[in-house]
Amino acid sequence: MICDLLTLDQLKALTGTPTLSDEALVLLYDTTLDYIFNFLGHSFGLGMRIWHDGTGGPDTWNVEVTSTGVTLTTTSPVSTTTLTFATYTTLADLAIAIETLTGGTDDVLEGWEAEVIFAEYGVLPSSTLTAATISVPSASWGYENRQLMCLSTYRDSLSGNGQSRLPLTMKAASITQVCEDNTVLTEGTDFWLDHTTRAVLIKRYDDGSTYCPYTVDYWSVAEPNNVVVDYVPLWWRARPSGKLRGAVRGLMMLALTTTGYKSEKIGDYSYTQDSLSAAMWLEALADYISPMPATTFWIDP
Repeated sequence: MICDLLTLDQLKALTGTPTLSDEALVLLYDTTLDYIFNFLGHSFGLGMRIWHDGTGGPDTWNVEVTSTGVTLTTTSPVSTTTLTFATYTTLADLAIAIETLTGGTDDVLEGWEAEVIFAEYGVLPSSTLTAATISVPSASWGYENRQLMCLSTYRDSLSGNGQSRLPLTMKAASITQVCEDNTVLTEGTDFWLDHTTRAVLIKRYDDGSTYCPYTVDYWSVAEPNNVVVDYVPLWWRARPSGKLRGAVRGLMMLALTTTGYKSEKIGDYSYTQDSLSAAMWLEALADYISPMPATTFWIDP
């Protein structure tokens, strides 16, 4: 799955090679994306950034994501550590573990940094990271060579509340698994996805009849967040359209030409000038806005 939108060379081409270092340009790009992602309510599958601050002097840092965990390796001197998903079960736990690594040969495990894209993503299972092997040789591997970790699925924890319809946070391309009160349900038999909105799960009453397959039932009221839905959001299946790249370029150029932009830290993005231009670019992305918050529910008769 592709969750990065632009390479460094593409960024330079889009922005007309501004007088910024590679690290500063990538930081501006990521800050712009964070601003857009917070407006949209999702990140097109981007889940985490991992990088090294360059301390320790090894020639190469490797990041490998497998089905069981994340392995971080330095090659000069050699030192390897694996952080398993079984131990660090959420993205937040994994990010904290990466940032607090110490030891190894000549303390070369020092200097690792990680960031979860959304605070809300921190509760997602770390095992949703997509497997990838990345090796970046560099004498001083800084933020400009950060590695972007994609997510394979998203998870909504919803409360049944005796409703027949439960809204998802995002439109779903496909449902991976639905559990109600710790019981795995079968799509088409126990529930179906509303194919008009692709963002609502409807509980199905199975009376054994093939004549009326769409009779609704009601989700359990056993406890809060008792319906856990793993799914692939619609926007995570492919690279977004040119509208998003246009918005990224427009907001970055706006940031480069106004005094309102602040880049002291990732995620600190604000405007004091030309706010209407920023709103114009964001409005162009309306098709990607999450359809409804997961807290929305229907009152069934």
